[in-house]
Amino acid sequence: MKWVVWLLAAAAIIWLLAPNPARLRGRAGADVSDDLVKTMMHFDRNGDGKLDRSEVPERMQGLFDRADTNKDGLLTPEEIRTLAKAQALQVHR
Repeated sequence: MKWVVWLLAAAAIIWLLAPNPARLRGRAGADVSDDLVKTMMHFDRNGDGKLDRSEVPERMQGLFDRADTNKDGLLTPEEIRTLAKAQALQVHR
């Protein structure tokens, strides 16, 4: 069952970060970065509001490394949101 959740979350992350300017402009102004935060925070097993490296599946470690801007080994919702916005900006270049 856990692998199904991981698979769905990975698919959602890939979909959210994939270059698609029409989708990135949003659903009535919705911010796709909030979607990525919600998806990633499903992995917060201990409920502390942050993601520890051990809570993130191995296949998402690269995403973890890119998002952990202060290199403290934890991802906050704001770090995830910042990564999503940076990815969206790269798509629009």
